[in-house]
Amino acid sequence: SVPEAMQICRAAGVRVIMMTGDHLETANSIANQAGIPLNQVHARMSLAQKLKIVHDLQAKGEVVAMTGDGVNDAPCIKAADIGIAMGARGTDVAREAADIVLIDDRFESIVAGIKEGRRIFDNIHFAFGYVVSVHVLIGITVLLTSSGWHDLPLLLFPTHLVFLELIIDPASTLVFEREPAAKDVMNRPPRPRKTGLLLGSDVWRALASGGIASALILATFWGSVGFLMLPEAQARSLGFWALACANLVFIAVWGSLWNRAFLAICGVTMATLLGTFQFSLGRELFHWESPPMVALLAIFLIAVLMAAILSWGRWRKQHPSHPAH
Repeated sequence: SVPEAMQICRAAGVRVIMMTGDHLETANSIANQAGIPLNQVHARMSLAQKLKIVHDLQAKGEVVAMTGDGVNDAPCIKAADIGIAMGARGTDVAREAADIVLIDDRFESIVAGIKEGRRIFDNIHFAFGYVVSVHVLIGITVLLTSSGWHDLPLLLFPTHLVFLELIIDPASTLVFEREPAAKDVMNRPPRPRKTGLLLGSDVWRALASGGIASALILATFWGSVGFLMLPEAQARSLGFWALACANLVFIAVWGSLWNRAFLAICGVTMATLLGTFQFSLGRELFHWESPPMVALLAIFLIAVLMAAILSWGRWRKQHPSHPAH
């Protein structure tokens, strides 16, 4: 299975170097069977020479993972950025020096670990983007509606903020944790060491999406009061429904529209909001009354359409028809 794993490594920009104390002909024979390019094979190596290669690669800014099973591999395993020891046949010294111990001693397990690491990094990246977007939305909405501008009523009370956080917290963990790896995750070059969880473009995207959504929500709330002349409690219901739907749209945009955890959060959110209209305690806690159902349905359908369009665009970007070269 090593030749296939080597092909994946090449596509992922991972360079594999073979260092051995064996004779060159023995090393080249094994390298040919494994699919390792011969110009990356180093034979008759001493411990000092192996350490020099590890340190030279690190000095060039490379992230070095070292794997081995013997006592003489332990110093290099310890010196590497990621030390990987063989668990089944490896020595105790190598295992003690390692960060990771392979239970099955299979090279493709290392490659699978790289893929899983990239998936986890992507999902943390998306979760951070979502958290920034939704808190920009909440921050702008709270600041503008609590300013008393034109004597307009207050949109958000503490109960509303607590309810939103009860959506945001599970969404930022359960939804994004379950996101599968993108199709091209192993066709990308390794990211630089200092790559942050959010790039500059992501920050602007989060700020812009939060700002646009807050403008739409405020227009819904203030328009309900000023133009539709709805009672304050009904206008607050429409404004908060728009905000809750915008939050769900952000989850779908940064995550996946068909993620089971996302669908469960949508169902619980909508059922809870509708349930509060049915009981006097719920209406008192949220300071609202049942608005026209046509308006609620319109807000929900617009949110679903926005989520579908934006999520499809992100999905197409992350799942190209042809793999990257």
